[in-house]
Amino acid sequence: MTTIIDITSFEVTIKSLIDLFDIGRPQIIEYLKREELSCDDFLAYFSINESNLSTVDFLVTSLHVTTNDDECKSLNEIGLVNSIDAVTLNTPFNRHLKKHGIDIDLKMGEIKYNKQTYTFGQKFEGWSQSEERRLLEHIAYKFYCDRQINGFFCTDNALSYGGNVNRRPELMNNIANLLNYNKLVEDWSNNSNNKCYVIKFAIPLSTYSVESFTNTTTFDNFKEKDIDLLKKKTIIDYSLSNIYNYVNHQGYVCERLSFLQPDSRVKSSDFIGIYSDTEYQKTL
Repeated sequence: MTTIIDITSFEVTIKSLIDLFDIGRPQIIEYLKREELSCDDFLAYFSINESNLSTVDFLVTSLHVTTNDDECKSLNEIGLVNSIDAVTLNTPFNRHLKKHGIDIDLKMGEIKYNKQTYTFGQKFEGWSQSEERRLLEHIAYKFYCDRQINGFFCTDNALSYGGNVNRRPELMNNIANLLNYNKLVEDWSNNSNNKCYVIKFAIPLSTYSVESFTNTTTFDNFKEKDIDLLKKKTIIDYSLSNIYNYVNHQGYVCERLSFLQPDSRVKSSDFIGIYSDTEYQKTL
């Protein structure tokens, strides 16, 4: 059995729990009166065997903020991609770099611009004290440590997140800083054809990195089934927290970031919706 777990708002969160466990809305609201709110306590309260979770495949939704100048044509063709694919495939981002005479060679670990070569290397080797080196290290970090697609399991407003990703790709700003070439970002931001979109998608739980669900970074002793259970129980924890906060704190939705596996893509067939920034604001 496969079920969609959507915690992007109160109504879809509570519907997800109702559908998953076949429990009525009044019973879930009544449960919120307990002192402890957790997946383990929830399962015990409703006499649900933890092993039941292993029989269900979760498709979990996220929201992702992006900008493009082709009315999402490339998104529908290629899907959402990580930062390496963004500068190697035929994306609006890559076309913008080429238009400005910027060439990125990932095999050599170089950026070439205006007859100069900037070498960021083929792996991230840590942060130095040199401000000049740090500009290069930011590029290496983005490609080798932070290249994954990021999003929100839930948030009050995806458009207000830091980094100005509703105006331009974060990596574009890193490249502009390295080259001391603000026009790269300005031309993107000032292009009337460049518009902001919020993409809602649903993907298998396994596509999300474990870091989306825990601060623990070592899983050497974890079996695949243990990681799957950890993810499922955590997303249920998030669901209960969402419902509690909405009912008891005037509709507040806490921010939960989602991180995909580094080399994952999100196919357009996984999209639930593509919303302009105006359309998205109306859903808040």
